[in-house]
Amino acid sequence: MDPAIAKRAADWFHRVQTGSVDRTQLTPDFSARLTDANVTALAAQLADLGDPVTFDFVREIDADVTTYIFRITFKSALKLSWSFTLDPSGKIAKFALKPGS
Repeated sequence: MDPAIAKRAADWFHRVQTGSVDRTQLTPDFSARLTDANVTALAAQLADLGDPVTFDFVREIDADVTTYIFRITFKSALKLSWSFTLDPSGKIAKFALKPGS
């Protein structure tokens, strides 16, 4: 795992958590689908979790784009799975959260 990608994935989780996304880093398609309302709703849902206690790399999935999966653990013991997808040019093509184990 490239440490720069892990750092970028963690930074982007923080951006989503605080509602401060930089759309210049997104693919045009993803930027269009990620509405300001989506960003606001995600930030509201994640704000109370606080900073992650751990942000661990789980696996990489290579296809037309590359998806990196991370397990995030919070002080409350809540665990989430964060997928962070980059296109071949390094633009963010997608990210997603789901309950983790």
